[in-house]
Amino acid sequence: MKRYVGFFFLSVSFLFLFNFSLLSGIQNVFSSVASAIAGGIPQKLPTLQAGPDGSANTQVEIELPPGKVVPSLSLSYNSNGGNTIVGMGWSLNGLPTVSRNPSLGINYNGNDSYVSSLAGELIDVSGNKTIYHSKKESYIKFEPQGTCGDGPCTWMATEKDGRRFIFGGSIDSRIPALGRTAGSIREWALSREEDSHGNGYDVNYTPVDVNSGDYYPNTITYNDRTIRFNFENRNDKIPNYSLGTMERIQKRLDAIEIRVGGNVLRTYDLDYSYGPVTGRSIFRKLKQNGSNTFGSENFADLDFNYTNHSGSFSPGHLDYQNLSSVSNMNVFIPNIAVDAMNFILNGNLPYHPSALDSNIDASLQYVVKVPVPDRNACNIGFASCLCAAIPVCWGGNQHFLEYLAGNCWSFLGWGGLGSCEVGVDSALTAWLPMDLNGDGIVDFATLNGNEANGSIHLVGHIQKIGQPAISFNGPNIPIHYNTFYQVVDLNGDGKTDFVYEDNGRLWGIYSTGGNFTSPVLFGNVNLNSANRDMHVFSPYEYKFHYGPNNTTPLASDRASKDFWGRKRRR
Repeated sequence: MKRYVGFFFLSVSFLFLFNFSLLSGIQNVFSSVASAIAGGIPQKLPTLQAGPDGSANTQVEIELPPGKVVPSLSLSYNSNGGNTIVGMGWSLNGLPTVSRNPSLGINYNGNDSYVSSLAGELIDVSGNKTIYHSKKESYIKFEPQGTCGDGPCTWMATEKDGRRFIFGGSIDSRIPALGRTAGSIREWALSREEDSHGNGYDVNYTPVDVNSGDYYPNTITYNDRTIRFNFENRNDKIPNYSLGTMERIQKRLDAIEIRVGGNVLRTYDLDYSYGPVTGRSIFRKLKQNGSNTFGSENFADLDFNYTNHSGSFSPGHLDYQNLSSVSNMNVFIPNIAVDAMNFILNGNLPYHPSALDSNIDASLQYVVKVPVPDRNACNIGFASCLCAAIPVCWGGNQHFLEYLAGNCWSFLGWGGLGSCEVGVDSALTAWLPMDLNGDGIVDFATLNGNEANGSIHLVGHIQKIGQPAISFNGPNIPIHYNTFYQVVDLNGDGKTDFVYEDNGRLWGIYSTGGNFTSPVLFGNVNLNSANRDMHVFSPYEYKFHYGPNNTTPLASDRASKDFWGRKRRR
């Protein structure tokens, strides 16, 4: 019996030694294999996707050791994104904040609205600023707590299952607003996330720079795990004033170090370059190193390549046109100073043109008749001139004579009876952006000519690199100072056309790519005719809903002018 027992113990001992040697050998084999891989273990390749706005998007997950409540960290890219602590387009995700809402204006006066990167815009559902919900329902209750400056010190966000997010729960997570009322906070950073049983993680931040206002995550701790963020200086220091105070980002994320029990488990290193044109930080490479039961892990680098636009401008050769064509003609120039004083003094000053411009540019302007703006000069001007010329009429009253002389002066300054009846000449400018040949490059057209002889017409101008400039004239059209006209692609051929009103009907002129067609009548569209009474100033504007069933003009879409901003039109 003793012999069997001895044999049994000998067998067990041999088996133990054999298995221990086997395990040790397996460990050495795995360690050797991991080290022998030439380029290292491949990192998971992120998937590139297109966003709703056409932007390129991708994401790299940061692998963290398990726990009951673990942060979800990632590096995400959006080609339309700005310059952040991870360079152009990249962001560090997983650390939400609550901040003041810049879209509704920020004043730091106790009436600001708030927004959370966790759930969006926040709405005061309590009416007394004690409970907020997200505008787009997320079933998260936000509760401000305490008073710091003009706002709360802390935000508590609670989900339906009892999970809580604490924003600004520590001094370092309350980001002050530089230059604002003492104690005012611009942003409440996440300080803790926990489940309903109190299990969670804590986030610590670097002190806020009192000169630039920037701050950065420092560590995340849970159980015996620590995630440390290391930052490096950068040349492209980015100012940001969106939260009503200055913040200049002076550093960028250099590494993420993950420790368990004080030992390094994994490290993510980020390499950057600077854009050749903008000088902005560009995230180029992600290096990952780690260790496991079998030894160190050697990962292959994850390289990021971007479309390289040099940003330079090709000189090319753009032909030019000399559009200057000076023509001698007297046209009305308003006296801006007198206009302003009349507005202030309720029209007590005589109103008249200050000069007559005798050098108009016929290639860039068109001349139309405009009613005399000072109807008082027309209404009593002629009588004032007669009365001033007859001493009996003003009866030796010097003040009355001066009044009559002022009215007469204005009347004659506008051109007398002739101008009061038919208007004064005024040179207007109309430069119309149009794609005349449908090549996707904006050309332009001008209105030239004189209403008096019916010579107002369109002139198309096409200029393209490597080709000579082209100009062509359209037919004469009846354009007045208050004629409705607009540029629009009438037939969907990619070429911009021109429409205008005449005698209450809508007319169109098509662009053919190198010319204009004769006017075409749209008989199914009736418009209110432009007011041709030159005794009243009556500009008319139209607003249309484009479509076959919407041909009725609506009211003018331009509000009355308020030069001094003292009244608002409701």
